[in-house]
Amino acid sequence: MKPIVIYVDDEPHNLTVFEAAMPEEWEMHVFDSPLKALDAMTKLQPWVVVSDQRMPGIDRKSTRLNSSHTDISRMPS
Repeated sequence: MKPIVIYVDDEPHNLTVFEAAMPEEWEMHVFDSPLKALDAMTKLQPWVVVSDQRMPGIDRKSTRLNSSHTDISRMPS
């Protein structure tokens, strides 16, 4: 089973670079919106979520994982 990684950033260049830099053995999912990523998390069950914290239309608190994903730890910024 491949490790599943979600990467969230509003800058298309960052999404492209991050995805290209990751090993082919990983299942990568990139999103340009934190809301889209949160919607996909239940279905994908990612091992790791990496997210930009500053995106237009979203405050910093909104980028935090919601409480329904209690099995995921958050690293301090």
